[in-house]
Amino acid sequence: MFPRRYFTTSVLRLAAENGPNGGLLKKFMSPLIDSAKFDEEELIPKQLLRPIGLTNSPFQTTKYKEKGNSLKDLFNENKTNERVKELTHQLNKSSMHDLFVFRKTNGKLFFAPKSYWNASKALYFPHLMGNSLANPSEKIRLEEILKGKISIVKLFGNKIGNDMVNQYATDITFDPVPKENSNIQTIQINWIENKMKSWLSKLSIWKLRRMIDPKDHSKYFMCQWNQLPFDIRESLKINNIFTGYILIVDRNLKIRWITCGNPDESHDEIKTLWKCVRELEKEKEEFT
Repeated sequence: MFPRRYFTTSVLRLAAENGPNGGLLKKFMSPLIDSAKFDEEELIPKQLLRPIGLTNSPFQTTKYKEKGNSLKDLFNENKTNERVKELTHQLNKSSMHDLFVFRKTNGKLFFAPKSYWNASKALYFPHLMGNSLANPSEKIRLEEILKGKISIVKLFGNKIGNDMVNQYATDITFDPVPKENSNIQTIQINWIENKMKSWLSKLSIWKLRRMIDPKDHSKYFMCQWNQLPFDIRESLKINNIFTGYILIVDRNLKIRWITCGNPDESHDEIKTLWKCVRELEKEKEEFT
């Protein structure tokens, strides 16, 4: 005897055929129909122009919440329709979807801006809590580490992403910023995506401590991926965990530049990164 099938594609077909006035069935099934569509434009990396980040400065009591409708909003058609669109977008961005996009683009989801964003227009880095390699048992607020310094922030959730962002530290034909400069720091954030990785990271913490230079332990953090809701990660352009990202954060916690994936073949992004760091160092001198 065959098991009973509780879900049928004919329901989706009926919802699609009923048009915009298909009633309740159309309203609840259309997100599933839309989520099955793939936007091929995602596979074409575009130049990032507008500043990315958050409008409010991070604070120690900041808590980001996933968007949702209150009981009152459920009776507001406009807000309900808006929430349906948001959920449809989330359905489109599953892990399998992100992995597919990563493979097709080789992790280059967008091209870095040609120059850094002006301080007056730049947006803020989010509030994040993490455990450092220096003291794995203690939770640290990253804004306390970032504030007052120019930070090269590396974000990755796996070895491939880590290898990608490390390529930007390569010294080619230009004068790099001296490593001993106390105003500039490199922060590494290793995303802990789920409970399984959290468990594995705890088991391998001592191995990781041996692999990372001891002087960098206080700047290497393991942060829970889910402390930033979907919409926050989208606004930061860091929602694909399979690739790696580099952000330049100024002393006031504003994101001044970002890139992802491997450097371009011309090394223009590497040059822009270090030019940005040097220019922000001059800015700092002007503020002091």
